Amino acid sequence: MSILAILVSGFLQAFTLKVFIQPSNLLSSGFLGVSIFNSSNRELVGMDLSISLMMLALNIPVAIICYRGISPRFTFLLNFTSIFVEVFFYTSIAF
Repeated sequence: MSILAILVSGFLQAFTLKVFIQPSNLLSSGFLGVSIFNSSNRELVGMDLSISLMMLALNIPVAIICYRGISPRFTFLLNFTSIFVEVFFYTSIAF
């Protein structure tokens, strides 16, 4: 059941990003917004990073806190969302 929820969450985030946020040139809040900003301004950063890789990098401190405070399983499953955003967003799935 957890894997299904993670798949649905990743799909919905990728759908929202691809259909609403990017075509409107909007920024989301939180780590997703920072990731979109850095990805769209890659010449300022000096390297080409995907949105999901930036989300994973920004979530490392949060993952460490969750690993210690909540559970390793929760942390492991939570990071799959970023992976599925990468898969759903950058593949040629037509929404």
